[in-house]
Amino acid sequence: MKKRDFISLVAYTVSLLILALGMCFYTLPEWGMLSLGMPLSILGLVLLLLSWVLQRRLAGKGAPSLDLKRIAKVVYSVFSLLVFGGGFALVTAGNFTVGLALGLVGLVLILGIIPVTVGLKQ
Repeated sequence: MKKRDFISLVAYTVSLLILALGMCFYTLPEWGMLSLGMPLSILGLVLLLLSWVLQRRLAGKGAPSLDLKRIAKVVYSVFSLLVFGGGFALVTAGNFTVGLALGLVGLVLILGIIPVTVGLKQ
């Protein structure tokens, strides 16, 4: 493993652990740390973005070009994951029918991420 890959691995791991811990603090009221959960989650997201910038810099790549097609792919992917996550949250909250329907729609949207982002080859 190259040194740059190891540094990226450590940076991503730390940022995702901070994000996961913040999400646990926020979504588990039994722990009583709701006020700490949201800032910790935001910090994890910021560190995740910085890890991505660090990885691109260590690999010698420049900033990615932002065109309308790439932005649409990112928006579709985020929307798909939010729909699926919303369905999952509704199921765990006790609203099974709406949560299941929303989760299935989200799952179909997630399956559509592959052809949308990569495309289908013959």
